[in-house]
Amino acid sequence: MTVEVLSPSTEAYDRVKKFESYQLIESFREYVLIHQDRPRVEHYSRQDDGTWILRISSGKDGSMHIDRFGATIALADLYSAASGLD
Repeated sequence: MTVEVLSPSTEAYDRVKKFESYQLIESFREYVLIHQDRPRVEHYSRQDDGTWILRISSGKDGSMHIDRFGATIALADLYSAASGLD
């Protein structure tokens, strides 16, 4: 699994070129993009047939569940009061 924190200067690259490169790796299954300016997480998950599913969680009360790992991450835990998003 790869996690990227998006910034204005790298967001386009992370979303397109980097993700395209990662998809060439057969074992690559999970890609998580975390927005730094608002509580929003995008989770791309490769399915057994090779297709990708996108799940989006947003808002400070949101959470992201990653089935493959049996883990749930509360967005409030990712976005602290120091970020100014509370």
